[in-house]
Amino acid sequence: MKKLLGSLFLLLFETLSGSSLYEYDISLSNQNPYVKESVNLTITLKQKDKSKVMFFLLTPIKNSNFKLHLLGTNTINKTYHDNTTTYRYILYPLSDGEHSLDFNLTITQSTDKGVEKFYTGNRDVIKPMSAKYTKLQLKPIKLIIKKLSQNVDMIGEFKLDFSHDNTYINSYEQLNATYILEGKGYINNNLQPLPPIKNVETFFLSTSSSKSVFLKKSKLIHKYAFISDKNFTIPSVDIKCFSPKQEKFYTLSSPKVFITVRSKDEAELVDTVDNYPTKIDIFEKLSRYIEPIIFLFIGFIIGKISFKNLFKIKPKKVNFPHDKIKKSNTHRELLQLLLTIDDTKYKPYIQKLNSSIYKSKTVSLKEIKDELLKL
Repeated sequence: MKKLLGSLFLLLFETLSGSSLYEYDISLSNQNPYVKESVNLTITLKQKDKSKVMFFLLTPIKNSNFKLHLLGTNTINKTYHDNTTTYRYILYPLSDGEHSLDFNLTITQSTDKGVEKFYTGNRDVIKPMSAKYTKLQLKPIKLIIKKLSQNVDMIGEFKLDFSHDNTYINSYEQLNATYILEGKGYINNNLQPLPPIKNVETFFLSTSSSKSVFLKKSKLIHKYAFISDKNFTIPSVDIKCFSPKQEKFYTLSSPKVFITVRSKDEAELVDTVDNYPTKIDIFEKLSRYIEPIIFLFIGFIIGKISFKNLFKIKPKKVNFPHDKIKKSNTHRELLQLLLTIDDTKYKPYIQKLNSSIYKSKTVSLKEIKDELLKL
């Protein structure tokens, strides 16, 4: 009980003393956003006590109701002992209702002499700065989060681009397709837009996401590959979105694409022109057998001369793909590696990995790697 009262008294004392050291301002772009709607948050801290050298350190307290990104900090000293530090964040509320966001603040106070001693320390002798540290907690930032009436995949202003190699391929030839989601707002990195296609081997090649400066734009790229011996259709993909700016639901759709698969004709595999052998004399017949013997003899002589190592080409040791197979840590990494190798012996393993990634079947990565390394 005494410890609790002592802690409360210390917190109250630091809060009262802190109010004479600094003042702060909080700016929110929206205090009543929708779930996962982006909100710009700016916190500006200003030094009040001009007798000291002062530094501010602001730290958000972890909160499962928010996803918070620090965009940047900026410190300005307009006059001597006049520190103004601005923190800029972007936050996404993850659940509806009334929630609070809390920050811890550490104020470092020092004298000119204490800072000077700190900066004059060389690389071998680092002198600690003589300072006083005051730890405070800012007043909670309260937001009332609105719930959406429908489930959506993305929240913000987005567009969907779809591209593919061609509309016709040969049997068992790989066809690639790419989906690109781009825009401003909350982007779902776990989204996989394309469902399985019946009687078509569908491979999820890769996914990548990126954010531009200050998180104003986000991009999500999904790449797929298809292999089939019959005609098939890449279905239309629908992604449900909500625009907080326009306060309306909308759907992004990709086109439905029919792919023609051409099987090779038997006639293409044989010659259509009869080429009969012409008459040749006895010398020409014998030369077919004599020439290899002559070249073999010349090769034997050359191999015995002292300059044989000058022309000898040592075969280059190839570790690919075994080294890369060992380094593959996930099913997807191993699948992408095998797809880049034009070898039919890897096809059963490609199918197993595809089933694990795309059809949620349990497949041991270690067992597959062990089998591949034995090939």
